[in-house]
Amino acid sequence: MRTHIKSLFKNMRFAKLPILAILISVLLVQGSAFASIQKNDEITRGEFIKMLAQNHADNPLLPSNHSQLSPKPLYAQVAKALKARGINVLENKSSDKPLSQQEFVRITYAFSGGQPNKSLFEQKSFLKNAGIISSTDIGITTGVDGKVYQTHKGQTAKKQIELAAPIFMDDKFETDFSSKALFTFDDESTLTMSEDTVININTHVYNPDKNLRETLIKASIGWIRFKVTKDMTNGSSFKVVTPTATAGVRGTEFAVIVNPQGKTTFVVLEGKIETFSNLTNGKGKTFFISAGEVQDFSPDGFPSPVRVASADFLAKVVSKTTKPKALLVAKGIGKGLAKLAAKNAAKIAKKAAKAEEKLAKAEARAENKLAREEARAEKKLVRESAKGSAKGAAKDSAKVAAKGSAKAAAKDSAKLAAKDSAKAAAKDSAKVAAKDSAKAASKDSAKVAAKDSAKSAAKDSAKETAKQAAKENGNNGKGKGNG
Repeated sequence: MRTHIKSLFKNMRFAKLPILAILISVLLVQGSAFASIQKNDEITRGEFIKMLAQNHADNPLLPSNHSQLSPKPLYAQVAKALKARGINVLENKSSDKPLSQQEFVRITYAFSGGQPNKSLFEQKSFLKNAGIISSTDIGITTGVDGKVYQTHKGQTAKKQIELAAPIFMDDKFETDFSSKALFTFDDESTLTMSEDTVININTHVYNPDKNLRETLIKASIGWIRFKVTKDMTNGSSFKVVTPTATAGVRGTEFAVIVNPQGKTTFVVLEGKIETFSNLTNGKGKTFFISAGEVQDFSPDGFPSPVRVASADFLAKVVSKTTKPKALLVAKGIGKGLAKLAAKNAAKIAKKAAKAEEKLAKAEARAENKLAREEARAEKKLVRESAKGSAKGAAKDSAKVAAKGSAKAAAKDSAKLAAKDSAKAAAKDSAKVAAKDSAKAASKDSAKVAAKDSAKSAAKDSAKETAKQAAKENGNNGKGKGNG
């Protein structure tokens, strides 16, 4: 952090020696949260693994020859077995170092037969139900100066907290005048509250096996500084919400200031954050703020341009949000608790194994029953399907037959109609022909009759004329003879 501040001011081109000296001195005052460790009653990682092996010889996480192995090879084999199950709690960690709280929870949970890929909160709940631990916290109070109050979800009474007080989801925290608090979450992210500050920890779910985190914190008023751990899996989120704006973070160090009038200010000390307005006046635009930059959001949600923070303002932010003087001294797991956990883990694992065996049998019976029911249902379905298919086939056949019959009937009808039409046409044609023939015959007969009549008349006329002429000739002859 000291190196970062120095490079930050150098990049900002105003690395004035007096200001830099102030910043460094402020940072040095913070000290180390874990400077001294009491080792008289602590257990190391290797000792805890050995203790687990002694209490649960047939645990599947132990190598078959574990009783013949010395502590370090045993530790290495168990670390490898845990990693194979996606639990990297001991990877690249020395066996002779004190066992941490998180390591204790994760290893005990694994040896107790707990299901993999559970969040740390779920693992703690499992161990709490087993009587191994007493809290399902999501973090711990690692620093307190003055009066700091905590209110649990569904409660109205607030209580003053001290060092090592557990923190839970949906907790509300308030600091009094000249008071500070430092909280460390399960993922080792930290939150420092300055005086006269109010926050709500709405969500913090951390799955160390998947390296996945989801955190949502609401800041109502005051000065808050966050140091968020990096290298989380894609899909992880860490959001800080104020009355007017939201900051989205991956892994960085930044501060949030909410004044009594509702103005929000974001300032980044390391890394980068993403901001946007919560109100419609912000018009939904997203901004990115890098180290050494600052941005404001008005009470109405209007965002200011992102700008470079002044050295004085950065110094004030660092000073206001330094860690409290009273810090929790890091202490490992005590041997008494470790022994109890090792014994209980073995018992729980055996119970879990029996429960799993019982569950497996029940599932097998259920599967057999289900298989029989499915077979009956399938048989019934096949029958109904066959029946339906037969009906459908009959229906289709009837349709086809009807269609065929209709076609045949239509064809026959057409043929019959054509035949009838041909007959009618022939009949009509015959009638017309007969009529025409009769007309022609009549005409021809008339012509012949007329011709014959003319001939007969001419013949008769000629005969009559001849007869008349002959008669007249006779008469003429008689007259000559007399004279």
